[in-house]
Amino acid sequence: MKNKIIQSNPYGPINLKNLESFEKQLKIRLPQEYREFLVKHNGGKLEKNMLTINESEGGTSIHHIYALVDNPLYASMEEKYKIFNTNEFNFGNEYLAIMDDSFGNQILLKLQEPNLGAIYFWDHESNDNFIKISNNFYEFIDSLEEEKTLDEMLEKLKLEDPRTYEIVKKSLDE
Repeated sequence: MKNKIIQSNPYGPINLKNLESFEKQLKIRLPQEYREFLVKHNGGKLEKNMLTINESEGGTSIHHIYALVDNPLYASMEEKYKIFNTNEFNFGNEYLAIMDDSFGNQILLKLQEPNLGAIYFWDHESNDNFIKISNNFYEFIDSLEEEKTLDEMLEKLKLEDPRTYEIVKKSLDE
């Protein structure tokens, strides 16, 4: 894994009995590389946390990496599993929410074939929109980028869309 974990075990180390119990509840064993990440880091923060979804969706940043903990609830993988297995969402045992962004969208781990272990982006405003963003967990983590400064974003916009750049620049100067 090239992307560095800058805060490991923020809610304490994982309890292996709880992990095994959670896997029994899921009726599967988690994909090996994700399981290894949980055992080693149980949540955490990443040095690079910017995710490019695709050209039409753009990008977002990782807000929370869920952990196998009871509290805080916003970081509890088990709590997210309960929420996303209600009638409203019903991911079933096909997807497991493992992270979120600042807008409440979820980063999901695929728990069944096809694409077992792949990572998906789920936009909470379009309920059935699952966008595959990576073939596996470590590939996903290594695909994340550093957050860009406003100047870096403007420079990119200037190169890609000079007309829009001029409009944005004028608006910022006012």
